[in-house]
Amino acid sequence: MGGEGLTRVLNALNRLLSRPDFRSNPFRAILRRVLWRLRWQATQELWEMTLPGDVRILVPHVGAGALIYYQGVSEPEVADFLLRFLRPRMVFLDVGAHIGEYASMGAKLVAPGRVHAFEPIPGVFSLLQRSLALNGLDNVRLNACAVSDKDGEEQFSVLREPSFSSLTRGVRPDAFPPENIVVRSVRLDTYWSEVMNKGRIDLIKLDIEGAELLALEGASDLLESTSPVLIVECQPLNLARFGHGVEAISRFLNRAGYSLYEIGLDGKLRELDAAAGEPSQPNIVAAKDPWWLSEHLRELV
Repeated sequence: MGGEGLTRVLNALNRLLSRPDFRSNPFRAILRRVLWRLRWQATQELWEMTLPGDVRILVPHVGAGALIYYQGVSEPEVADFLLRFLRPRMVFLDVGAHIGEYASMGAKLVAPGRVHAFEPIPGVFSLLQRSLALNGLDNVRLNACAVSDKDGEEQFSVLREPSFSSLTRGVRPDAFPPENIVVRSVRLDTYWSEVMNKGRIDLIKLDIEGAELLALEGASDLLESTSPVLIVECQPLNLARFGHGVEAISRFLNRAGYSLYEIGLDGKLRELDAAAGEPSQPNIVAAKDPWWLSEHLRELV
């Protein structure tokens, strides 16, 4: 095995060892990974799974689907935060909704409140529609577009693993040749003003593979006026493709009056010190009123 192959094996092993399900029960974790592969060898039909809150979702043969099967959710810290934060009658924006995991969970948690979901990849958007219909959820507004710092059209790179796809303004590695498509893009300020009539927003989740700062820059007015809580993916490799790191997002949000927190493996929020290095988890939480956020988060039984 060459050096590059060995590196891939070691990276895969490190990812496996870091997974919560592997740490809690290694045998079960390995068995589920074997069963996942066997299932897709037998059929490519969508797999119906159940998320927390008895929410159903249609899962294709993609990375997020595998994580849902292995762990129950793709990102336990994000799911835990949503379950603790969202309440009935809230308004939740899911930017980068992908196959609908968090849009579906959120719709059930906030009902009769509203979810606004954004997903630009046509095939993935269709799957998002089907999962929401499967649950009979009618309190979600679906938007087949990207979120950016400008309104109009943008080039978008679709990768074989859809969850890694992003605006082409980010430099994609040659190892992952994309299919470039044109998608509609919208600023959240425009959407908030024209579609939401400048109404309340309680939570925004941003997971758009490195373009998070562009989305934030296109949301300056609503961040100032409505002060939503944010949960933002800050994956260093993805951010680097757009020419910056976590510190750029930290500076932007600090200037907007936000305090930043990382989500610990125990689910607790800890103040983020951007100068001390990268957060321990890729998703950070931002809030203008830390005391209110702390008091608002409920404990899960």
